[in-house]
Amino acid sequence: MTALLLALITAGAPSTGGVPTLVLPLRMQPGTVSDDALAQINRLYWHKMAALKNTAAAPPAAIPPAVATSVNTGLQQCQRDDCMGHLAGQAGFKRVVWGWVARTTTDGFHVEARLVGAKGELIERADSGCYSCDEAHMMGGLVDWDLTVLDKVATAEGTLYVSSRPKGAKVLINGEEAGITPIRSLRLEVGTYVVDVWKKGRKASRREVKIRPGRESRLGVKLKKQK
Repeated sequence: MTALLLALITAGAPSTGGVPTLVLPLRMQPGTVSDDALAQINRLYWHKMAALKNTAAAPPAAIPPAVATSVNTGLQQCQRDDCMGHLAGQAGFKRVVWGWVARTTTDGFHVEARLVGAKGELIERADSGCYSCDEAHMMGGLVDWDLTVLDKVATAEGTLYVSSRPKGAKVLINGEEAGITPIRSLRLEVGTYVVDVWKKGRKASRREVKIRPGRESRLGVKLKKQK
């Protein structure tokens, strides 16, 4: 396993119940800050990431050496959420946090960290920085950098497809409007829902639907005419 992945994985103790998250060191545009300043920024960043209760680093043994080599090779060319998510998934993680330090047009600094799912979807972002400032002022400002917004729990989801005869019926899920039939690929957290389907001049239909993780549940109803 390469030194890079060893650094990321052993930087903090795993937190109980946390979501396996690959936390990458903040990057730096060439000439942005000194190596010493970047090292201090990353130490602060690691300290705050380790304190997040829903973020857990996997032990080194969880990543096969061949996978670690592949991930490190990809990181050299990866600058996008979808690419980072793919690399995290390849290494066995559910999420990845990555970010950078950049200079602003007003001779200041901008720092951003992004929480991305294994499919490349942006979950949340946190940013900080200062303007018309030097390295010392920037690092002072980062003491209060709030990364708790990145501490999101990965919820299990499935999808729901609702159709009706005739089409154009209103759909309510647990009493809240969800759209007009047909409804395709509506994302819902895992659980049981009450689905009402109704259309003017037709008898309303009420069904219970169970949403399972990673699966599509389908509901089709025939609305009879009111007498």
